[in-house]
Amino acid sequence: MAEYRRELDRLNSGRKCQRLDRIDRQIRAIFEAIRDGMRTPAMREDLLALETIDAAPEEAPALHPELAAVYQQKVANIQEELNRPQLRTEAAEAIRSLIDEITLTPENGRREIA
Repeated sequence: MAEYRRELDRLNSGRKCQRLDRIDRQIRAIFEAIRDGMRTPAMREDLLALETIDAAPEEAPALHPELAAVYQQKVANIQEELNRPQLRTEAAEAIRSLIDEITLTPENGRREIA
């Protein structure tokens, strides 16, 4: 989880820098056009809009800080839950639908399931 959060922060930081760079280039292009003698009401509106844009990019949703603990608890309870009589048949069908293939590979020349 900590590694995921670090990577998410890195990506979000990069997105913000890219967006700021793009806005800065657009503003400079409008200023250059004005210096070259081009001036329209639409350029003024575009410039004002660019200057008021929230530079923060849409960030990827952060995961709940307790997600790992919640997942660990659910995995710990899965055997008990799957063996409840009212869920056993439905759970078995759901698990079977997730499995496309089972491959058994001999280990140390032995073919057995531990």
